[in-house]
Amino acid sequence: MKYAHRAFVAGAATILAAVGTANESIDGGWRGTLVTGAGTELSVDLVIRSAGDGYGAYLDGRQRPAVSGGRASDVNVSDGVVRVAFDALGAVFEGAFAGHSLAGHWRQPGTDLPLTLVAYPRPAPGPDEIERFAGIWSASIDGLPIELRFEVDELGELVCAITVVPEDFTFSAGLVAVDGASMRLEAPRLGVMTASVIGDAMTAELRASGGGVSFRATRGRR
Repeated sequence: MKYAHRAFVAGAATILAAVGTANESIDGGWRGTLVTGAGTELSVDLVIRSAGDGYGAYLDGRQRPAVSGGRASDVNVSDGVVRVAFDALGAVFEGAFAGHSLAGHWRQPGTDLPLTLVAYPRPAPGPDEIERFAGIWSASIDGLPIELRFEVDELGELVCAITVVPEDFTFSAGLVAVDGASMRLEAPRLGVMTASVIGDAMTAELRASGGGVSFRATRGRR
């Protein structure tokens, strides 16, 4: 009985270690290129994070707002296959997990395209970065007052919501990529915003297909 108990404990430890390794391997960034039927290349950036007993994910598109900033509606990891669904896009990515790559397909109604994603280091923001950005920032873009609210979600990622103050209209601007005092936000309804923070002052630039605009934001509501 003593040996059986030891064997059970050893087996359980092996299973837990394997699960931990799988979690560590899947957590992080996955990047690849989606080639459409028209030959257009779209760079796709998928961020997967452990969340309790399961997973969550974000999709960051690097060229087209249509595939950027989306929070996955469902993430399933089973038998070496990762399936990520985006109900808002009517899209599903499904790929076989093989160490540092996910080889599979991107599917939407009437579309089934091969897509291989390769892992890259994508650490979640650290405490200093969260403290630097988190909270409400007030700004004015071409005379239009806005508020940017940065907060950490349950996946440990920094996300942003933008409120257009006069209309009191708020929309999710999506996932924020943080690197020290700098950040990058790809907002489907606005464009690409880059910013740096020193103390309570933020210097930012917003670029869209129609051009770019620079602005400053200050921490707190006006």
